[in-house]
Amino acid sequence: MGEWFDQNIEKVAFRLELRTKTDPGKFAWHGLENDKQHAFTTDPYTGSWRRFGIGFLSLLPIESQL
Repeated sequence: MGEWFDQNIEKVAFRLELRTKTDPGKFAWHGLENDKQHAFTTDPYTGSWRRFGIGFLSLLPIESQL
């Protein structure tokens, strides 16, 4: 199982990068898209409505409930 994980993690997961020089405080997601490396500047594979909903929920004071 560990060997499979090491061989396939790049195919099924994204690497998150905090950009400090080009866009301070912004994130980039690095992963494969059509078997090519790609850097996403927004949450990968989410639509604008889902990002809007996440942004709206971030306004609620529920952090202490997690």
